[in-house]
Amino acid sequence: MGEEKARLVYLVAEALRCRPVLIGKGDGGQRVHVFGFAADLERADLLATSLLLQMASGLARVPAPPEGVRAYRRSWMLGFTDEVYRLLSAAESKAAATGTPGTALVLADRRAEVEQAVAEVYPKIRRSVPRMSGDGYRDGVSAARRADLARPAVR
Repeated sequence: MGEEKARLVYLVAEALRCRPVLIGKGDGGQRVHVFGFAADLERADLLATSLLLQMASGLARVPAPPEGVRAYRRSWMLGFTDEVYRLLSAAESKAAATGTPGTALVLADRRAEVEQAVAEVYPKIRRSVPRMSGDGYRDGVSAARRADLARPAVR
């Protein structure tokens, strides 16, 4: 999986109360190992799949810049991904705040269980921050604001 696609999957999972771990880099690509409760994992999977398609479709409609196509496309995808994460995190925080009393305590307990499962499999994890060049970031943010973040209806 490409670095930008893996980042989208990672951040969607993180926003939806899962704990993703990014694995690998270089020629073998990257994978995302996601930990969480079944309902959260299902939501993250469905939404990440939908957003990957929306990101690819949106990027395909963007006219190629005269110079720095690769850098523009990468920064566009980072902008899209970062804004999706911001919007999802805000929606999840709002939902948790308007829930029944004790919701925060239940969510904290669930997070602790998930973190324990991650620690058992990956005892040493380090964080990384993507580097960016190119001027497509703002366009990617705009595209993310138009993205459909709702769960698809079951017919």
